[in-house]
Amino acid sequence: MDKPQPSTTPFTSSEYPFFPFTSVTTYLQNGQLRYNALQLEAMRRMGAIVFDAHWTWSNTMYNYGDTTNPYSPTQWGRDPYARRQYIPLSMSWALPFGKGLAHLSNASKPVDALLGGWNLQSIATFASGTYFSPSFTGTNPANTNTSGGLPDCLRNGNLPNGTRTWNQWFDPTAFAIPQPGHYGTCGINTLVGPGIYVWHASISKDFHITERFKATLTMQVSNLLNHPSLGSGTPPTPNTSINQANPGQFTSEEPYYNPERQGARQVGLKLRLAW
Repeated sequence: MDKPQPSTTPFTSSEYPFFPFTSVTTYLQNGQLRYNALQLEAMRRMGAIVFDAHWTWSNTMYNYGDTTNPYSPTQWGRDPYARRQYIPLSMSWALPFGKGLAHLSNASKPVDALLGGWNLQSIATFASGTYFSPSFTGTNPANTNTSGGLPDCLRNGNLPNGTRTWNQWFDPTAFAIPQPGHYGTCGINTLVGPGIYVWHASISKDFHITERFKATLTMQVSNLLNHPSLGSGTPPTPNTSINQANPGQFTSEEPYYNPERQGARQVGLKLRLAW
């Protein structure tokens, strides 16, 4: 609450509203967030195959993201952690081969041990990107004794789908450093980051060793297609500063341990014994 108003006059400490105090802080609980969504689910069982699909279309807006300009409480922007579309799919199939099943129900023990007890599972996630803001570094031209902030928007900085690359995710020429005495005109979180495209699969085999003793061997493959996922962090963003080297460039990939397991393909084996 002790932040000076923008001015074309170079900043001096006397500009503080409560001078000689240079930092007066207040905590308010008047921020707002609005979430609207459509959620659909489809589930189907066809014999030994179970398919489940979800689709969420949402719009999340909030008005407390621009801390650089506290004099604009009505400036709404997109929540940087919310995705417009989120589609998880899952499938499970117990193959109908082996003793007591639809096929090879009378198989001998060696044949049943080889061809029976197989299960396939798959989980895929598709989602649109999260949102982030362009920025600039250096002293803020608003002369409020702050650094960086939102730039001016000259046009839409999102590149068309199909032209975005790890080296140039957005158009930095669509932005400019604000004029002296002004905050940037850009809204918060106007740029869209990379989406999610990841598919996991597993195959397992049950071994009935005795009537009570059973073993299950499972091979799990994360990111089966080894699809690269740009950026790291929450949310993942490229270099957002328009006046630094390589604006719009990603320099890392999503790690394996993020919620969707988007990192480089990994293969694991698991043995489970039950009795």
